[in-house]
Formats: sequence, C-alpha cells, structure tokens
Amino acid sequence: MTYLDFLRTGSPLHRVTPCESGFCIAPVGEDAAAREAFQALAEVAVEREGQGYRIADVTISEVSGAYEVVFVAPLEAPLQT
Repeated sequence: MTYLDFLRTGSPLHRVTPCESGFCIAPVGEDAAAREAFQALAEVAVEREGQGYRIADVTISEVSGAYEVVFVAPLEAPLQT
C-alpha cells in the first residue's frame, strides 16, 4: 500500500471526502485529540508530496495555525481550476 492509498482510504486519524479531481482529508472529530492526530498526519502528507500525489490546497486554522483540511490530487489527475 502506498502512502497515497493510505490517504485515500481513511483511517482512525482522518476522514476522506471525494472532491473535484482528488479528495480532501480532515480530522475525524472536533476534539483536541482528533485535531492533534490529524495535524501529525497532515504534516507527513505535505512532506511526502510528489510520491504519487500533490497537495493542491490546504485550509489552515486562523486561530491555531493547524491544518483543518488538505486537498490531495493524484499526480495522474489534472487539477481543476
């Protein structure tokens, strides 16, 4: 399983929503533990960009500076503008 497959599948740390030419990942809950776990996962996803996917966009909290949503686009999919 590639990291892209892991991101696309979802986990106890993140939920997946299909959107445009890829998918969005977000925390599984609104509590601090869920947001903290997602933050770690999102940081790794951003670091691994280029390994079968690109980070097309992110939503960052104005209050905490943490990732709220990360839009992932597989490299073989064209980016919708």
